[in-house]
Amino acid sequence: MSVSRVVIQRAKIKLISSGQDIELDDEVDDDQAPSGTPTMEELPDDIAALEKVVREAEDRKKLLKEQEEEELDKRARWKKENARRRHDFVPFLLSVIKHLARKGELVKSVTAAQETIARRQHERKKAKTGATGVST
Repeated sequence: MSVSRVVIQRAKIKLISSGQDIELDDEVDDDQAPSGTPTMEELPDDIAALEKVVREAEDRKKLLKEQEEEELDKRARWKKENARRRHDFVPFLLSVIKHLARKGELVKSVTAAQETIARRQHERKKAKTGATGVST
């Protein structure tokens, strides 16, 4: 349970007790409130200050929710990457090579790959010398 949820509820209860028409949309058990959460007496008595406390706590709650979603997305990406890393692609690659050899396209594919690699290396070298101003 987050401190923000408890603070929001306590501040809203205090606003309701001072005559404000506010709806409680989150049920929080006060007995399970984390330590360091301000008590009802520690919250300000001024309505404007209480509304400010509610806004700040709701903003904090929203920020924490966004951070939690980002963390969950990151962990899902990690899980996917780990599954890909742990998979044994050797049998698949061998079957692709055998298939290309049977069709007579293996040599042509290897030559095309070598040309692509050479072109990329040349482009990187050209970009590196262009960026530094040094020619070789």
